[in-house]
Amino acid sequence: MESTSTDDFGRNTVEGLATAGVTFTAKKNAATFIAGAQAGGLDAQMQQLKDNNVEVVVVGATASAFAAAVGSANKIGYKPQYIVISVGSDATTFQTILSTKGIPAAVSAGLLAGTISASHAPSPGEADDEFVKAFKKINDEFNTGPAAGKAWDNNVLQGMNIGYTMTAALMGAGKDLTRQGIIKYIENNPAKLSSAALAPLGYSAKTHEAYTGFWIGKYDATAVLKPIDGTRKLWTTDSAKGAVTELKYTRPAIAADALPKVG
Repeated sequence: MESTSTDDFGRNTVEGLATAGVTFTAKKNAATFIAGAQAGGLDAQMQQLKDNNVEVVVVGATASAFAAAVGSANKIGYKPQYIVISVGSDATTFQTILSTKGIPAAVSAGLLAGTISASHAPSPGEADDEFVKAFKKINDEFNTGPAAGKAWDNNVLQGMNIGYTMTAALMGAGKDLTRQGIIKYIENNPAKLSSAALAPLGYSAKTHEAYTGFWIGKYDATAVLKPIDGTRKLWTTDSAKGAVTELKYTRPAIAADALPKVG
């Protein structure tokens, strides 16, 4: 039921599942690999899980590792239910890596379909989301490169969102544009740094945690993550062993000029 790397992604995934009472048996329903060493595929790991009749595979790793796992599983006709951490299921990275293995985009989208993952932000395919609309419009207008380079995907959305949030932090810090000044502002004013994210930031003097909530979704046949059962709920917990609870948060609206406002 598990495939994890040896880095913090893998270790934290195992620890979180253990807190929820889910444990694994080495060489049976636990398959591990050295982080960064998955370029050649994860054939042995996926064969092990298939041989042990594992029906649900939880992947605690990056998108490159998830793509390697799915590619290896596909070669042996192994089609479990995948659950992947948010960093590991980026559709663009997943499809790009599988394309280098000769797998067409339509096929890789099908392989991703049904995968369960999580996100703190809307999907780039959510045409009605006000931040998605604003960011996509900016990308369409100012990305003047060749048509092949005018991609609109989660990488572009997240990159623009980081820039949006950083701009707000710089505006808030004002004339104190030093590393210390910017950090101090962020620690003292996380609630003022709204963005496309559907959860607030968790920065403070005691922690530099980023977004504090995630929604759970499932990829459709077009490689878009959509809320399970069509209803999006945000969930939150702490970084220890606190309970998972529903997050009640209303994201501030984006301004008409699509620029962050810092009060």
